[in-house]
Amino acid sequence: MQSNGDDFRLASAWPWHLSFLALTAGALAIRTPANVGIYLLLLCVAWNLLFFLWARAERSGMLRQIITFSMLLSLFQVFPDWVLSRHLNVLVFPPDGLFKWDTVSGYMALLWAIPASTILVTYCFVKANTNGKIGFAAALAVGALLFIGSEELVWMLPSWHAVNVVMWGHVARYIIVPEIILTVLIILVFERVREKSLAYYVLSAMAVSATYTAAAVTFYYIAG
Repeated sequence: MQSNGDDFRLASAWPWHLSFLALTAGALAIRTPANVGIYLLLLCVAWNLLFFLWARAERSGMLRQIITFSMLLSLFQVFPDWVLSRHLNVLVFPPDGLFKWDTVSGYMALLWAIPASTILVTYCFVKANTNGKIGFAAALAVGALLFIGSEELVWMLPSWHAVNVVMWGHVARYIIVPEIILTVLIILVFERVREKSLAYYVLSAMAVSATYTAAAVTFYYIAG
């Protein structure tokens, strides 16, 4: 996807982020275990919509590239969640009032876009203001914080949780390395394809998801 503008102001994201935080606070205040999936889906839709509005307000081609790649990746990330929940029986999505993709709650098709886009915004912004190595390190740290933090906390909603594996707190030990690998792939693959066509985006997002699936299954047998 050709970019008409690579620059963006991180400070300009505050109105959109504050709007999302307000929506999140409201949803968490009124959600129940019986309907939490509906609210999570609405929050995922809100994040992606607000991100597109931010990109449009900034007239930033890079931001549009980030959210497009992140949303495509999120769609494909239903597959590893399905493998882990249906075939390995190590991931559970409890009843939450929302439809399911077999064993995977419906909101997961959009939820992965939140950490993916945050990782890429971190990388692109820090890289533009320092250098690529520092940008990569910052994005890797943000990815680890988001992925491992979510594993530790989301069960309280309640949302997905790991079962039948070795746990460190509420984090499944086997998934830590695959999620670090996923963070690295998100950064490296996006950097390679961001100026290419939508077909490249689709194929590369599919490849990232397939690699993450393979890593998750492999490390389940090694450290699960």
